[in-house]
Amino acid sequence: MSLKEITEEEYSETKKKFSKLVIIVNHPNKEECLGCQQYEPILKKIAEDFNDVEFRTISFKNEGLIELKKDYGEKMTKVPATMVFYDGCLVDKAVGALSYESLRRVLKIYFNI
Repeated sequence: MSLKEITEEEYSETKKKFSKLVIIVNHPNKEECLGCQQYEPILKKIAEDFNDVEFRTISFKNEGLIELKKDYGEKMTKVPATMVFYDGCLVDKAVGALSYESLRRVLKIYFNI
């Protein structure tokens, strides 16, 4: 499974389309974000290991992403951020790059896998 980038316009439809979804919010310029760079290989590995979960990335820009900010529920000031959706509802979120084991634990809790 690959990490597909989505746009702000695709965000709403994407979260409704998949029952098991993880969206990673990245800096628009990953070269400027050490956390985003460190998180990418972990995400690629976990996406390979959890085939029945959809993984998407979206670039965070201060203007826009209004629905994403509303879902997140607080001012999003740091990236990367991880948002876990089950049947279209946000069930968990985390700021910063998670370890493989931490993200795996979250997926097991919410998706029973």
